[in-house]
Amino acid sequence: MRLSDDEATALAARAEAAGMSRQRYLLTVALSEQGEGAIASRELLADLLRARRIVAGSADNMNQIARHANTVHEVPSSFAAAIDDLRQTLRKLDDAADAVAAMIRGERV
Repeated sequence: MRLSDDEATALAARAEAAGMSRQRYLLTVALSEQGEGAIASRELLADLLRARRIVAGSADNMNQIARHANTVHEVPSSFAAAIDDLRQTLRKLDDAADAVAAMIRGERV
């Protein structure tokens, strides 16, 4: 397949953004029923898996804080920061869920 310089540059940029080789990107888009939506789906899945790890880490932090509070009968000073981290993570999950919903509706994400 021959590409113009502009096409080759655009392909390379999209493949890099998707974290794929140019060949893998072309195959994924060409063989998927969703076309480029398959790339977006893959990116959303990666985002959701990252968010899941963050939530799991937040849950571990909350358990450690609870264990400490139950042992020494006081809430540590790090509690407010842990709550803020959890709220930020939940906002990220909301954003990811909104992106998935938009994708289901056929909107570009």
